[in-house]
Amino acid sequence: MFVKLEPLASHICNTSKQLYVSALNVFVDEMIAQFSGRSDHTFWIKNKLTPEGYKILSLCESGYTYTFMFILRIKPLNVSPIPNVNKIGAEVYHLVNQLPPYKAFTIFMDNYFSSINLFNFLQNNGYGACGTVHMNTAKFPIVLKKEKDLEWDFLKGIIVDNVLSLLWIDNGPVTMLTTMHVIDGDRSRINKE
Repeated sequence: MFVKLEPLASHICNTSKQLYVSALNVFVDEMIAQFSGRSDHTFWIKNKLTPEGYKILSLCESGYTYTFMFILRIKPLNVSPIPNVNKIGAEVYHLVNQLPPYKAFTIFMDNYFSSINLFNFLQNNGYGACGTVHMNTAKFPIVLKKEKDLEWDFLKGIIVDNVLSLLWIDNGPVTMLTTMHVIDGDRSRINKE
């Protein structure tokens, strides 16, 4: 699909990596390049500012796109599979693996990408990870799913496969995964103002 665009996309990615030195905190996110014509490769994501178009997975930092890749609907990408990590996790690692090897990076992501298996894999390969997660994600602790009628600032965490799974009550329940944080009694508390 993107055969004609590939030389330009590769040039942009390679130039970006040569000219920009990323900070230690980077973010994985999906972007949509607006397109409303007919194509088998367009996506519709209802909560995006631009809901229809070509889907691009990107690795960003402070508004700068360090590297990216197009996501195809029909033909899968040439991304190496990772045992026990889903296809989306393998795509995330494909981007993360392009970062310079001499720094310790922390990868932030939202619940579309986060999984315990991916975070464990990233940690085992020298990357920190932090992100929100859906409660129905595989291996997310059942005990954190069943908590109801909790007061503001309730915080509970359980370690699964060296990944801290968290439930925190803000205006609603917030569930997260992290390999970078710990729960440390009152020092983990937030003062309500």
